[in-house]
Amino acid sequence: ISWMSKTCRSLGKPASVCVSPHPFHTVAIDLEGPASPSPNGNKYILTMLDTFTRWVVAVPITSKKASVVAHAIYRHWICKYGCMKRVLSDRGKEFVNGGIESMCERWSIRQIKTTGWQPQANPVERVHRWLNSSMTTLSSSFGSDWDTCVDAVIFAFNTSYHESTGFSPYNLVYGRQPMLPDDVIFSHAQRDYKDETDLRIRCGEWLAKAYKETIRQQTVMTNKNQACRDRRFRRAQFKPGNHVLYWQPNNAQEQGRKPNKDDSA
Repeated sequence: ISWMSKTCRSLGKPASVCVSPHPFHTVAIDLEGPASPSPNGNKYILTMLDTFTRWVVAVPITSKKASVVAHAIYRHWICKYGCMKRVLSDRGKEFVNGGIESMCERWSIRQIKTTGWQPQANPVERVHRWLNSSMTTLSSSFGSDWDTCVDAVIFAFNTSYHESTGFSPYNLVYGRQPMLPDDVIFSHAQRDYKDETDLRIRCGEWLAKAYKETIRQQTVMTNKNQACRDRRFRRAQFKPGNHVLYWQPNNAQEQGRKPNKDDSA
């Protein structure tokens, strides 16, 4: 069962219509690396993605210790965008530990873990494929200083059209088109509003329509992905006389209960 199906059951909704209700509600996190150490000592990239807007924050870090990961989440996400309601991660030790669980409990964040051997359940994996391709292209120019160009790469992602929402992440977060360096260089930037009041009204109206369309688009993509998984799913059919592998937990922890004196090692 995918992480989305589990979340939907907890919300009392079918998987086909379970999407993040608003920006910065559900954040998916994952680590990329290790890479060759930069002069700053960074070897990993902590990637955080808002599942509604697809806004991405990538933070170069020195190690994948739980304390380092938790501090990066607090500093670069919570202190900038506020506390998320849910955080999605895989079952890596850097995410499944007392430190992260304590942080989630303190800030009332619900932690959702993907099932084993299913990396595609975490949408950050798609960002990593794009990030790896971009960083590989830039490594010939930046060399060991790869951590200095992460911000520029992520900015390019956040200002690009995203198929699952129909908008760029920047549009859905700020309600307007970004002013890119090329716009300044070639004088393409134009002021398309009368004053600040006009901007506030137009931005609010646009975001209301954009969020509604984003939910619709993500519902369509969710149903499409679910149908694709259903087509690949094949239920095993067994007949009398077939040889099967029977697995039995060898300790109390794997059976999901507390050990007692009678349990063997």
